[in-house]
Amino acid sequence: MFTGIVEYKTNLNITGDELNIQNRFNDVKNGDSVAINGICLTVKKIESQKLYFDAGYKTINSTNLKTTRVVNVERAMRLNDRLGGHIVTGHVDGVIRYLGYTRDKSSYKLSFQMPKGDIPTIKNGSITINGISLTVAEVSLDSFSIQIIEHTWENTNLSDLKNGDLVNYEIDMFLRYMGGVANVFRNKRGFWKR
Repeated sequence: MFTGIVEYKTNLNITGDELNIQNRFNDVKNGDSVAINGICLTVKKIESQKLYFDAGYKTINSTNLKTTRVVNVERAMRLNDRLGGHIVTGHVDGVIRYLGYTRDKSSYKLSFQMPKGDIPTIKNGSITINGISLTVAEVSLDSFSIQIIEHTWENTNLSDLKNGDLVNYEIDMFLRYMGGVANVFRNKRGFWKR
């Protein structure tokens, strides 16, 4: 589990199914979980100030690992940590397109393609983009936007995005399970069938 509070951003190197990033941690060891752009990966080895990971075919092809070079990094949370963002599993739901941003004094409004699926993206709900815990500011039929402060802009890879880039997203876990329970209830009552 993660919190969506990015600890640093760094360049991603990928060769086949092996990834490596710069290591800025002094307490990570082989077998630990680390989120790379919101994807939970296991540390395979540590050498020359780099962390190495294996990623399966499905992970590489259903996320933005093939197309991005600057990634956000976060260690798995400890049970006694503060939960500064929201509970993030590191199981990415898919990719959506970045649509651009506007600036308003000390904040940035970023727009993204609306995810397809049964679980809605709702105003004031949580969503994870490239491993960052964010709050949905506005929702339309085909897009949604988030608003971030200067600190988030400078310390995550959101400032590195170009229009049309793919980003990883993970729907809020509570919204997912609440939606799942509601769907089961509707199916049993005959109100809605897939």
